[in-house]
Amino acid sequence: FACIGLSACGGSSSSSNSTSSSSAIKSPWTTLGTRDTVSKSVAPINTNASGEWTKYNRDEQFPKIASLPVQFIKMDDGTRLAAYVTLPADSEGNAITTPLPTVLIQTGYNGGFTGKAVSIFGGADPFLVKRGYATVVVDSVGTGQSSGAWSIFGPEEQAGYAAAVDWVTDQSFSNGRIGLFGFSYLGITAMHTAAQQHPAVKTAFIGVPIGDVYRDLAFTGGQVNVTFLPLFLSLVSTLGVTNPS
Repeated sequence: FACIGLSACGGSSSSSNSTSSSSAIKSPWTTLGTRDTVSKSVAPINTNASGEWTKYNRDEQFPKIASLPVQFIKMDDGTRLAAYVTLPADSEGNAITTPLPTVLIQTGYNGGFTGKAVSIFGGADPFLVKRGYATVVVDSVGTGQSSGAWSIFGPEEQAGYAAAVDWVTDQSFSNGRIGLFGFSYLGITAMHTAAQQHPAVKTAFIGVPIGDVYRDLAFTGGQVNVTFLPLFLSLVSTLGVTNPS
């Protein structure tokens, strides 16, 4: 869906949806309940009962992919964000110079190290790259190879999301259309980035983000979650001192 939406979009700005976005925030967005609301029964959705999945069989346009050396995005406060760029390449491995739509992934798991080994943690998907999509993976503020202090999803990190979008739109490989992608932590960064409504962001494909940090992570079912959080915090911290080179 992300690649179809990204390729199909035109010049319209996502900022034009600000009214509808504000309305959506006021309406119930979860049936699970939060600290302020009681959970509700889930009603079956039958409006698309006749819908069918269609396999995406687009042919490859490019035979290879090319990974560029790590680059750094300088934020206004001097923080440097590590960016890993992957581009389609010709049969000799030379990166394509034609401006392309770009998939932006922002991770806390060191895209230059973990992302290359396990793409779901912040790596380029060869399927999309070979079909004409540039990919930029950025380490969030204070994680991976980026400088600064990690403040999970805080103002500093969200400022980094905006800096990453601005940087991508200024690159010669970008045609000015950006699609956001990510699961879990990466999905939450994509949600916050989309909420900033930069006109270059045309679509987002987001998987398994949290709905309520307190219930989903800290006190699952009312009991302290002593399994996930220590593992998660240790993983991000360890990967922040791992040099991919």
